[in-house]
Amino acid sequence: MKKIIISLLALMLTASIAAALESPWEKKLPFKEATIDYTISGNSKGTKTIYVKDYGRTVAEYRNTSMTVFGMTQKENTLDVTTPEWEYAIDLTEHNGTKMVNPEKYLIEEFQKLSKSDQKKIIKNT
Repeated sequence: MKKIIISLLALMLTASIAAALESPWEKKLPFKEATIDYTISGNSKGTKTIYVKDYGRTVAEYRNTSMTVFGMTQKENTLDVTTPEWEYAIDLTEHNGTKMVNPEKYLIEEFQKLSKSDQKKIIKNT
């Protein structure tokens, strides 16, 4: 009897997970990892490199640029890292940074609280 109850609970859990809709904020990229290099030109000049891991769940963006306005050069050397839980913004010139909660975390949590019909509306609208 105990095995039957455990099997039914496992089946119900599996069915509820399968029935859950994927939120627009949890979509995976079609590749596992990537490194993308940019050359920035125009008002700002420099480079930007984006590192993608785990199908886009973790992204790091390194930016090294400079811009000259009225003879004064403004340099930017930053690293932004986004994980499913946190966002880090690091200024490599000033040697400081900030850490904050990734707002997508809360969007995903609130999406899961919605009814299936409301989830479908959100997916349709995105």
